[in-house]
Amino acid sequence: MTTSGGGGRYMAYSPSPSAPHSPHLSGLRSASSALVEEEKFYLIVVGLHFYCA
Repeated sequence: MTTSGGGGRYMAYSPSPSAPHSPHLSGLRSASSALVEEEKFYLIVVGLHFYCA
């Protein structure tokens, strides 16, 4: 009885870890877009450096 109760508790808990995944994905997406913006910035800086030189 106690093991099945524990299993029920685990099953009730199971959807909980999957819930934070979508905010994590959006956070990851925003981090990667920020990285792309930073890369663009560096390309512009390097391009200006070569243009001025």
